[in-house]
Amino acid sequence: MYLAAVPTPISPPASPTYQQRIDPGINDVLSPWTSPVVFDVRKLPQDGIAFSDARSAETAALGRPVLLSRASAIRIISREFPWVIDIRRPANVPVTCLDLLTEIHDMLAVEVEHSEWGGADAMKQRVIQRAHVGRTGSGTVGKILRVDWLGPKVLFLGLATDDGLVKARLLPKRRREFQETLVAVFGAPSR
Repeated sequence: MYLAAVPTPISPPASPTYQQRIDPGINDVLSPWTSPVVFDVRKLPQDGIAFSDARSAETAALGRPVLLSRASAIRIISREFPWVIDIRRPANVPVTCLDLLTEIHDMLAVEVEHSEWGGADAMKQRVIQRAHVGRTGSGTVGKILRVDWLGPKVLFLGLATDDGLVKARLLPKRRREFQETLVAVFGAPSR
């Protein structure tokens, strides 16, 4: 179901920025600074997951909960995109690492709306258009997907916490709707 262990050249993840930090409650397989799992979000999880080393046992880790607390509802935000991903499972059913990767892929596979496009400044629009042309191999811009918003940073590297970003991004009365709000960290493949 998953890719075998394949060396995947990636730019090393940047050190934590701003107030980003590794949360000890996050499954190790999703730590952006130590994870052996690399996920190309342009592809479905079964096609886009590679392991940066030969530990094939990591495939089993994808079925484990995202959080040690076994939370059944988590919210994902990112510095790389303006959307919020809310993941809910039935009570006492934890959100798994594979659930998370699937939800991220599905959210990014949606076509960009006019209002979203209009909210991007001219520089961001150029980045999105270049990413679209690179993804499709077409010389013209057609159906732009949310994944194009990431520009070259199409590799999901893991999760961190960032209280400052949560405060800046979420409405005050809605910050506590979920047990956890985590920050998705993305990076670009090495050239």
